[in-house]
Amino acid sequence: MADDVSTGALVCACVDVVRERGMAEQPDFPVYFLYGLLRSANWPRRVGMIAKKEVVDPRVVDTARVGLAELGVGLGAGSPALAARLLADIFRDRDWNTQPLSELLPEMDPSALVASQPAKLPWQALVQTPMAQEPDVTKEEYMPWDLLADRSFRLDLYYTLARGLMWGILHPNEANAAYEGHARGLRQRLPMIRHAGLVLDPGFSPPTLPEWIDGHETIVLAYEKERRRLVALPAALAQAEPIAARLKAAF
Repeated sequence: MADDVSTGALVCACVDVVRERGMAEQPDFPVYFLYGLLRSANWPRRVGMIAKKEVVDPRVVDTARVGLAELGVGLGAGSPALAARLLADIFRDRDWNTQPLSELLPEMDPSALVASQPAKLPWQALVQTPMAQEPDVTKEEYMPWDLLADRSFRLDLYYTLARGLMWGILHPNEANAAYEGHARGLRQRLPMIRHAGLVLDPGFSPPTLPEWIDGHETIVLAYEKERRRLVALPAALAQAEPIAARLKAAF
């Protein structure tokens, strides 16, 4: 998990977030996203003959984590204002005047991590430790549902989204090219996928680049409608590079 691979400023900031916010309060966006995606796939499920317990497939959890990273990359690349607000919301207790973005920036740009895994999409590369490979999980087909409330797991969610947002902000052209290449490849594979027996709507096609970005925006707007508004973008964060340059280019 994230706190096992780094003890830098970004992880310390995420640790502060997890420490200060409990599960009882309105969930932050990363938690909302993960639980919403898992519940839409009918998880958790109960297993056991006598003492039934709630479980989840770790591979499905990993898919959701990659989806969270993809959302961050997509918003950072195509909707920088919303990405900056989401970043501000993750660290809404941070004073950006006394704790500037420059303190986190070296760790928030995972360029080397993405570049070292050219066979993976950027958002796949950001999920460094698949849950399905965790020592406590590999022995079992399922993992306990309540493990998702574990401090280290929640820390990983904040860490993954924050880095996805910033990577997209810093590398919009690469992010857009990665998605378009992925969508193009999927379109080419659709006949083979259908032939293999996967049932798809006759008119199904991967979203276009604008639709991909719009889909991510829709999820965040749904969160604001169902849960709470994201915090306003602090001036100190809006004026910090590279966010300031991206916001200027967007208007």
